[in-house]
Amino acid sequence: MLHNNITVTLFCPSDKAFLSLKYPQPPFTLLQYHVVPVKLKREALESLPSHSKIDTLLPGHPLVIVNSYARRYSNRYVSINDVKITAWNLFENERMIVHGMEDFFDPAVQILKYPWFDRGASVDFLSWMKDHMVFTIKTAAQETSHHDLKDSQIADVLSSKGYVAMALVLDKTLKTLVPAEPIHNTTVTIFCPSDKAFFSLKYPQPPLTLLQYHVVPVKLDREDLASSLAFESKIDTLLPGHPLVITTIPGSKHASINNVKITAWNIYNDGHVIVHGIDDFFDPAFQILIYPWYDGGASKSNSSSSMNVLSQEVDHDSLCWVKSVVLAIIVLALIGIVISIFAYIRRNHFLPSYFGYVSIDYSQSRFCFAEDV
Repeated sequence: MLHNNITVTLFCPSDKAFLSLKYPQPPFTLLQYHVVPVKLKREALESLPSHSKIDTLLPGHPLVIVNSYARRYSNRYVSINDVKITAWNLFENERMIVHGMEDFFDPAVQILKYPWFDRGASVDFLSWMKDHMVFTIKTAAQETSHHDLKDSQIADVLSSKGYVAMALVLDKTLKTLVPAEPIHNTTVTIFCPSDKAFFSLKYPQPPLTLLQYHVVPVKLDREDLASSLAFESKIDTLLPGHPLVITTIPGSKHASINNVKITAWNIYNDGHVIVHGIDDFFDPAFQILIYPWYDGGASKSNSSSSMNVLSQEVDHDSLCWVKSVVLAIIVLALIGIVISIFAYIRRNHFLPSYFGYVSIDYSQSRFCFAEDV
């Protein structure tokens, strides 16, 4: 049960959201991201201005009010992390209130679109990022400081290898994306998503933060990624506090990072820049939800200390109670889906033949009964 002075708000995804979830079942960290340690009624959420942050039970990862049109337009709605709230006050008591939403909240939305709320960002990074959230035009100063960075040559090679979309992006952003100093001292590894990945991207164009997540300031060749680095090793990126994770299963012939396959090796390599092709964009939420001990630069050994932030607000019984409520909702949703499927099958006369029985249409039978003679 909850402490006397603790209240919570639970955001409940729809049944449809569970069908499109990329995980077999929601990770506990994802459930934490849907619980706010304060009771927020409809009026409170509607009164919050756009781009306000709301802390959650997932340490260091707040929600963000993206749109709040409740007070200005007749078609009123509140959007959090680009997900609309579709039902208010599904459940409420003194300690808890539940609101319904159309989908799960994605932690990557806050990381990529609102990095100044990210606990892994430094003050210098915040001021730099606010000035570079949109693609910038190359200047003469940039050209001079990056004389070793052959962006046009890289773009031409990527385009010729079939990575046209990423070639266009890097041609305009590479000098902004990669700092000048590392080019002179070390090798930068860039992971290049396929053209198909751009069609399923949820953003009109890749945010600069997402591109940073695909750049590693060290040399990583095929041998490193396919065999040298151990399963679940972390790889720091240019996005502060958000590493990649090696997910290559031992003995597998296919290397993968963040569960995304590496499909082409050494698309480009000039000694300063190495480019590998990947099947899709890396998702920062994967590391946050599945490997939280790497979050914000934390190691697995001290991950318990970061997770213990919860104990300052909610005790063990409270967390178990919230988890039980969420799991009960999941079970009820699955039961509803199963009942709907069987109802559909039975309505369409599929059930008897499916289980090895044959249905008989008595209206077409040639038999007659004694009273009909």
